[in-house]
Amino acid sequence: MTQCTSRRRGGGFSLVELIVVIGIIGILIALLLPTIARAREHAKTVQCMAQLRQVGIALTAYAVANRGHYPSWSNWQVYGGDATGEDDPGPGWTEMLEPNIGKPTSGIYQCPAFPPEAQFNYFLGERWVAHAANKGSLLQSEVKFASQFVLGGECTHQRLYPKPWGECVNYIDTNDCDKDDIRWKCLAYFGEEYGWNAHPAGNNVLFGDGHVATYDKFVPSDMTYDPQRPGITWEELGPLP
Repeated sequence: MTQCTSRRRGGGFSLVELIVVIGIIGILIALLLPTIARAREHAKTVQCMAQLRQVGIALTAYAVANRGHYPSWSNWQVYGGDATGEDDPGPGWTEMLEPNIGKPTSGIYQCPAFPPEAQFNYFLGERWVAHAANKGSLLQSEVKFASQFVLGGECTHQRLYPKPWGECVNYIDTNDCDKDDIRWKCLAYFGEEYGWNAHPAGNNVLFGDGHVATYDKFVPSDMTYDPQRPGITWEELGPLP
């Protein structure tokens, strides 16, 4: 009597099976990568918004302690420059806020979507103060449309940053810690001159009532550069006196 025996297959993968598994893993990675990238960019947007809210709180605290005045505007300010080199005399607005929010170099003014060498990515809205009011600082009581007034936000105008990332043409190689929108439109969107969108949904804007929102363009129903008139664009405030 002949005994039948069965041949048992080994426990390893064949070459074809291994190729199929690798192919499936590759497809899954390709499907997941865009989702991971979107999640990462969303996290950067949220972190930036949280930082801007903290800046708004610090600005309010400063105004309360200074008879309703927000920090005054100035020119190019280099943190710790003490009026030497490219640093103009006097402190920048981020330096004025130091008792309320910490050192400007702590990272609170650095949006994670910007390259690390482009420091101080937030600006203070000062164009109306310099143009219409012709004075050095804005009063809280002057802000009649707080939920629409652009008090600050992300400075995405690349001419306000030194090279190589920025486009500053005045041979300045330091980072301005006192960015404001008096002469240059800091909140410049993709498609505008020197404009850039820091996030997929646009740029973060800090409003006079302290809330922060993301926009990819100027929206007249939501925004104004004039604290006493709704829907006024940066350009409509006209040239400096």
